[in-house]
Amino acid sequence: MKITEEDLKRIRKTLRDAYGSGDAAPLGGAWRAEVMDHIRGLPSREIPAAFGEQFYRIAWRLVPAACILILILGITLFTTEFFPEYELAKQFIEHPTAYTVARLLGVGV
Repeated sequence: MKITEEDLKRIRKTLRDAYGSGDAAPLGGAWRAEVMDHIRGLPSREIPAAFGEQFYRIAWRLVPAACILILILGITLFTTEFFPEYELAKQFIEHPTAYTVARLLGVGV
């Protein structure tokens, strides 16, 4: 079936009359709410972030944990007497044989 020029003119005239009639169906608040619910339910089309952006997100999430860890380690080292050279010298002076044997065997003292 072929559409003639006369048929196209009638179709255009009918569509123009329907569009310009101004008798649009009233849209209530329920319609708008349904449309917005549908839009919110659509999956997002986020553009994948570049490597640098992803790294910065991860890094900034880890910064508070790293600061807390540094603070805890700093307080621990400040409150305890942590002098390994002193402990090694004391061990060597008090038990020189045990220290030498342990060092030869590769066992930490």
